[in-house]
Amino acid sequence: MVGIAFGLLGMAFVDPVKSTHLLIIFAFVTAFFSATQDVSIDAFRIESAPAEMQGALAAAYQLGFRIALLVAGAGVLYISEYAGWASSYCIMAALMGVGITTVLIVSEPPIENTLPKAGNINEWLSGSFSGPFRNFFSRFGRLAVPILLFVAVYRISDISMAVMANPFYVDLGFTKTEIANVIKIFGFTMTISGTVLGGLLVTHYGIMGPLLAGAVLVCLTNFLFALMALIGPDINLLIAVVSADNVSGGLAGSAFIAYLSNLTRSPYTATQYALLSSLMTLPGKFIGGFSGIVVDGVGYMVFFAYVASLGLPAIFLCIYLAERTQTKTGIKK
Repeated sequence: MVGIAFGLLGMAFVDPVKSTHLLIIFAFVTAFFSATQDVSIDAFRIESAPAEMQGALAAAYQLGFRIALLVAGAGVLYISEYAGWASSYCIMAALMGVGITTVLIVSEPPIENTLPKAGNINEWLSGSFSGPFRNFFSRFGRLAVPILLFVAVYRISDISMAVMANPFYVDLGFTKTEIANVIKIFGFTMTISGTVLGGLLVTHYGIMGPLLAGAVLVCLTNFLFALMALIGPDINLLIAVVSADNVSGGLAGSAFIAYLSNLTRSPYTATQYALLSSLMTLPGKFIGGFSGIVVDGVGYMVFFAYVASLGLPAIFLCIYLAERTQTKTGIKK
């Protein structure tokens, strides 16, 4: 967090035209320590509470993440409008003090580090890099490959769709004010509602049921976008579709974070979660890179029907894993 604050302060006082190379360096520093912070927070969250509480923690994590996006997005724009970009970056750096203070207050999770002491570089590499993989595959056995496939495809549908969401609203004829009011403000509220709902469902009913519900709802909401592309610009329909999309996305996000958390085991929590979360986003990001080409070729209605169909493998794999979860993985249905 100190590294992030340092990077943001550096970006605040660097002239992007005269010292572009310095701006790149400070941006790299910010991104590097931000990634390190993400991994550390995930490890702390998973190791600080038992499995039955991971749904609630996932919801809290999502809530904080969404608030941070709002502050770092709309908040920075408002600040820069009245005080300039340098002040915006300085304020964002100062806000890291919230996290720094929290880290100084909370205690380390009470876990036992079972990693063997490394006598040489080969032992260190074996324990730190191959250890997490061996641990994962030894615990799940034949289910390891289906689980990894499920992780890879669960978010493909909504990540691929999200790339073209804003261009779709503009091309459909909605004004920037309508988009800002419905998507940024109302949509944010609906996402938080879905996040809290997902956390509550996981806490009370286990992971696999809410996980399946989230996969089905995300798939169905993408078909609603196809319907909107067919009907045309209608503000009431936009509100309904955005509500459904954000609630389902928040619910699915909370359930999936709890699921990934339960797939990890100490002392490899940070490494395993980082690898699983990377696997979660990679396929969707890759396919999303071709979204514009697909839209230009077949139009928005076919595109949204196509990305909705991308969610079907996640539904089938979720059903398959739910039947084998209780006895094989220890994850509640």
